[in-house]
Amino acid sequence: MTRPAETPLHAMPDRLARALGDAGLDPTQVYAAVAAAVAEDLPGDDVTSTATIDPAQRATADLVARAAGVVAGLDVAELVFRYVVGDLDSTGTIDRPVADGAAVATSDVLMTVEGPVDLLLTA
Repeated sequence: MTRPAETPLHAMPDRLARALGDAGLDPTQVYAAVAAAVAEDLPGDDVTSTATIDPAQRATADLVARAAGVVAGLDVAELVFRYVVGDLDSTGTIDRPVADGAAVATSDVLMTVEGPVDLLLTA
């Protein structure tokens, strides 16, 4: 059955907590909000993913800018992926070619995450 990894806050990279703090966000509160949102969205097993996706199947997901603008929130997005997918440093990859505060154009790739398809879709 497909279930989020529910990676604990202490297992997140230290640099992620520092970046959230530097942005004026309390990492503990952001983590709690992410955990609550995932629990609300997926209160049980994801039966659709379980029925249709091979748990061994892997893929790459790109977060892409839908419009030109200034990037904000990539630290929160990374926390979501790490919470749901698990230890991306050992089970997948995450790449952030742009940083919060950067100007981007439509279709620019903001983040790329590689991991299990079912968990990428959950995130």
